[in-house]
Amino acid sequence: MPRDYFQRRRYNRRITSAAMVGVLSALVAWALTRQPAAPAFSLSESGLNAPSAGFGTGSDAPQQEIADAALHDNARGADIHVRLLFPRAGGKFPVIIFYPGGRGSQECCEALIRDWTSHGYVIVEIMRVAALRMDSHAAVESVRLKGGSKHVSLAQSRIGALDVTSVIDSLPALQTRFRAIRGKLDIAHIGVAGNAAGAVAAEAIAGAVVELPGRPRANLADPRVRAVLCISPQGPGQYGFTEHSFDQLVLPYLGITGAQDVAPAKFAAAAWHKAPFERSQPGDKYELFVQSGDGSSMVNKLSEDSGNYSQNAKPSDSIAGHIHAATLAFWDGYLKHDVAAKRYLESNALEKANPGVLTLERR
Repeated sequence: MPRDYFQRRRYNRRITSAAMVGVLSALVAWALTRQPAAPAFSLSESGLNAPSAGFGTGSDAPQQEIADAALHDNARGADIHVRLLFPRAGGKFPVIIFYPGGRGSQECCEALIRDWTSHGYVIVEIMRVAALRMDSHAAVESVRLKGGSKHVSLAQSRIGALDVTSVIDSLPALQTRFRAIRGKLDIAHIGVAGNAAGAVAAEAIAGAVVELPGRPRANLADPRVRAVLCISPQGPGQYGFTEHSFDQLVLPYLGITGAQDVAPAKFAAAAWHKAPFERSQPGDKYELFVQSGDGSSMVNKLSEDSGNYSQNAKPSDSIAGHIHAATLAFWDGYLKHDVAAKRYLESNALEKANPGVLTLERR
């Protein structure tokens, strides 16, 4: 055979090999980078972005409940019992940790937290804290917080803010233990709510400093929390709060109080409950005031029928419905980044629907 024949064969073989390598490389790149036909998880109409589709959607969405789950805080020797309410639908949902204020909170807030759940939130309600270790030989114990450890006294170990932090630490473990909530908790978007004495935990988590034995101006804020909501917020003069405790309250905040709410004897009730709002750092702060003429406290007022928030709310809707609407708009605005919800908070819709009854202040 002529020499040039073999040269041509070698040349053709090289070209063919190069072409095959190029085609195979292209196929591998396409397989690695192509987008799947469907997302990794699905979000239902009542899921993460439901309010964006229209105000008030999801109020009848099916819910599930885990009545009692025990979490153990090794550092404090405490067992924290929580109840979980969550949508039955698939998808991830922001988490609201609710700290009740004792007697009356169940009547106040059961309808409210179920309303939040129906609009695409997971509620973790702190029911009770038990078996707190009392070690007389150890005056100081270490409590793990996000970003390191803080040393706190035994008196501080009873502060509700540390219960909230323990619950946040335990959220991944909860998803592992309970199949029903596996994959549902959006732990990048956490809110904290509290009623009356339970509001103390939310205020401290938001940055309000607390005077405690052996540790003045203790800061127990948790940077994983995005927003806080307080029903009957607690002002200075008790629970370690002073006149300047709220100077560093920086998180988005909604306080709800009414004309019938009480305060310590030496304080004017309305001003005392509004102290966290008025003395906090400005920006994303709201205070909803209920001027009730029927003698109802916030506990009784919130136990009425709930409703959905709407720019076109009817004056005949219940006051409780409009209060629920304001809370939902707050969570949607700051945990779901819903622009329409923030516009609702900045509007005068509540006042127009309830002239002389509801007032929403902003700063």
